[in-house]
Amino acid sequence: MAANTSLTWKLSGTGISTGDVVGGSLQGTVSVGSDGMASFSITLASDTLTEGAETLVANLFSNAASTTVLASGSITVNDTSTKPVTTTDQILWGTTRSDTITGGNGNDRISGVLASGTTAAAMSRGQIDVLTGGLGADVFVLGDSRGVFYDDLRSGNLGTDDYARITDFIAGEDKLQLRNFKYLSTVSSGNLSLYWDRNGNGKLDTGGRNRDELIAILEGFSSLSGSDILFV
Repeated sequence: MAANTSLTWKLSGTGISTGDVVGGSLQGTVSVGSDGMASFSITLASDTLTEGAETLVANLFSNAASTTVLASGSITVNDTSTKPVTTTDQILWGTTRSDTITGGNGNDRISGVLASGTTAAAMSRGQIDVLTGGLGADVFVLGDSRGVFYDDLRSGNLGTDDYARITDFIAGEDKLQLRNFKYLSTVSSGNLSLYWDRNGNGKLDTGGRNRDELIAILEGFSSLSGSDILFV
């Protein structure tokens, strides 16, 4: 390219704004040198916002209208800023509807039922709650002094219309709080299903009038030990 030819450069990309560049300009011009080469440089501004990695794209155009691209390049600008982590222990309760409840960074106690009340609706009849602990050593509350949660009080069904779906149970860290010792479990497709042994016979009954009651499914989990359970 002939010496002294004027070229236009422009910056763009994911999350790129004028505040990311020292001088605040996302475009400019540069002249071709006697060696037929042209170059330009920019300096990225210090950015304390936590935005994630950004992609910076630089295009070089042969005309001021920026319609003909001569060269193009891109780089990923990694975000090295961090947000302060606030750890707060929470007690999270649900409603009489199907809830999605997610804990935080603390050691949370999480349940999808109401904090008080002993009616079937207060203790979860007809609701499937999705419970996620997040970080910390969490307790998923499936029963308390009121009784067994997710028991619909109907002896003729298996309770598949009301249970807690726990998405991130970690053995040795998290706990299940249960009402008493009469529980059975089975594993299918990598998920553990937990049942209340309604008649206390020590075996899983899935048919007849004395069917056991599904109260929780632990996703991606296959084996409970005594250290994973808190009984009340």
